[in-house]
Amino acid sequence: MLIITSGIELEIVDNKKNIAMDKTEYTETTLADADKIKVISDFIHSRGGKVMISVNFVLPWLLNRVEPYADGLMASFDTLPEAQIDVLTGKYKPRGVLPFTLPASLDVIAVDENNKSISPNDVPGYDKDQYMPEGLSYSYVDADGNRYVLDYGLSY
Repeated sequence: MLIITSGIELEIVDNKKNIAMDKTEYTETTLADADKIKVISDFIHSRGGKVMISVNFVLPWLLNRVEPYADGLMASFDTLPEAQIDVLTGKYKPRGVLPFTLPASLDVIAVDENNKSISPNDVPGYDKDQYMPEGLSYSYVDADGNRYVLDYGLSY
């Protein structure tokens, strides 16, 4: 199974209610039917299948709504679906690393009314942990303990 996502927001959501800086409400969708990812994943897993999710990283996405349901995660950068299938089927070996650090949550990138973030805007993502409050990490960490920081990636 291949799920390809794209958009301009950092969170993978469907019809999420938000409040803008000017206090107006708006609805955000970055992936239609995003709430069905768990249902689809559960269905495939119940039949012994594996779920590969490909995320098109037009921005450093928050992965907490998709990664937990995947057996494998593929980062793509406007990669053609045919090329992704070639990697998934073994025609070509995957290679490459992340060109940026993926944030752990909205908490680490949220801005206040003065447009100031808890993590300094002028510090690259791979170096932000030293500025985070105790107990809060800037980079995303999956269930296996992998940190999605600059240069993280797998190949075989």
